[in-house]
Amino acid sequence: MLKLCHSHGMPSSHTSMMFCYLAITSFLAIMAWRQRTSVSRIVSAFEQLVLAATAAGVGYSRVYLGYHSLDQVLAGAAVGTVFGLLWAVLMHLMHPLYSSLARVQLLQQFGVKDTYGCAEPLQIEQQAHALAKLNCSREWPARQKGKSN
Repeated sequence: MLKLCHSHGMPSSHTSMMFCYLAITSFLAIMAWRQRTSVSRIVSAFEQLVLAATAAGVGYSRVYLGYHSLDQVLAGAAVGTVFGLLWAVLMHLMHPLYSSLARVQLLQQFGVKDTYGCAEPLQIEQQAHALAKLNCSREWPARQKGKSN
């Protein structure tokens, strides 16, 4: 395209990172597929398509702008995909460790939670917030009685 490729490295790190992210999020989406509602599945599939198009667009832009050759971009996509899948599988295998760490009192004080296997972590956070709000509203009158004595 612009014929500037003569000094940039192999593989394309921009492309590699985008395809690594695509591989990790795709792995997680596939793992959570059965737990999701039909609307959530559609949104997840759309997210993955947009991310795939973005990753391909980043690769295309590296060639178009002359920063990398097509071979460098394809190598970056392959390396990123392989490392992303390896990382996702490793994290999946280490899931029992997450559960143990989430029960450590000190980490709980910092808000560490195990939402790895959860298809809808935002929904769990909203439920936890509602429960905490309910508990605060129940405790408030008791605290006020204690202060007045």
